[in-house]
Amino acid sequence: MDERAQLVLAERHIAEAERRIAEQERRVLSLSDLGGDTAEAQRLLEAFRATLKELKVHRQLIVERLARSS
Repeated sequence: MDERAQLVLAERHIAEAERRIAEQERRVLSLSDLGGDTAEAQRLLEAFRATLKELKVHRQLIVERLARSS
């Protein structure tokens, strides 16, 4: 897979991660509103956020490789 295709895929992964984070944030709020235990949902949300951070680092590495090859 060439680097431009990798960048497209990285962007897709980031968009999906952002969507999942938004959904999980809604779940946490809903659980909280219902008086439920949000600890596990909150841990999952933090894991999603950490994954998003790593995806963005990966994307930046691809961008830098593309810049060097131009």
